[in-house]
Amino acid sequence: MTRPDAMLTTVIIGCGDIAGGYDEASDGATVLSHAGAYRADGRFDVVACVEPDAARRQAFRDRWDVRSGFGNLDACLKDQDGFDVASICTPTDTHEVVLTQLLDSPARIVFCEKPMTGDPAHSAALHKAYEAAGKAICVNYLRRWDSEMTTLRDELAAGDWGALRSVTAFYAKGLFHTGSHMLDLIQFLIGPLTPQQALRRNEDFSPADPTIDAMLTGPKDIPVYLIGSDSRDYARFEAEITCAGGVVRIEDSGFRVRRRRTTDHRLFPGRTHLDEGTVTETTLDRALSGAVDNIHSAVTQGAALASTAETAISVERLCQQISQLRLMGATS
Repeated sequence: MTRPDAMLTTVIIGCGDIAGGYDEASDGATVLSHAGAYRADGRFDVVACVEPDAARRQAFRDRWDVRSGFGNLDACLKDQDGFDVASICTPTDTHEVVLTQLLDSPARIVFCEKPMTGDPAHSAALHKAYEAAGKAICVNYLRRWDSEMTTLRDELAAGDWGALRSVTAFYAKGLFHTGSHMLDLIQFLIGPLTPQQALRRNEDFSPADPTIDAMLTGPKDIPVYLIGSDSRDYARFEAEITCAGGVVRIEDSGFRVRRRRTTDHRLFPGRTHLDEGTVTETTLDRALSGAVDNIHSAVTQGAALASTAETAISVERLCQQISQLRLMGATS
């Protein structure tokens, strides 16, 4: 354990949008990238970055005042003899290789973009190896650090909305790429899911990661409907949670929550309906700040991580099972 205000040295691997690009034109009002979150926190020193594109690497160093830059991770690991945290901001198909390389590095926690590897068996093997090495993997399912989602989870668990009836969720741009975010969020809110059926397949992202419609069940066999949109039309990430006492809608990619309660109908005596509802802005635009604060507490104080290798692997298994169900249906 170290002081809660201790400075942690950090390496960022990959210098694209999620690494820092989303915040490069920001005035600091939002935090949407790893570098932006580390800078806003103030207890992280980004000492190095890794990026094969030399121009992009230099632009990233200039914008975020990063002292060292490398074209590949091997060169970085040979030069950097000590760092506490590593961020993996590279494409999914590189995660397994990068996680393997970091296993013997000084990093105490690796903050990995989702999905962890895209293969639950490989992810589980890496998780086991990291546990044996005394290291942790934190996966960026960022809505777990949105305080409004935690509030909603607590409301549902306390029975504030009455019995849970169903969940209907909409997403686009790949089951693993974006659908995993939705599945992780639903599991965070209501508990474990079990796939039952896979339906339409739409290659709006890549042939290797299509958008797939699915039906799942949650606790007490609550039906959960996962419905795909086409990302070439527009981005969509929304969910409707139907309960006996009303309906909660997660809107605008999770930046807004609309709560509609049951009320007496103004025209028909004895009949109830839903009111117009109230809208709450979430803290999604600052969720990455919550993530790096959680990581700092985990390193310095042994705090539990909100998004772990275990929770990420459970979502990868769901995605794999849905994909397999779709293949079975396509060939039957």
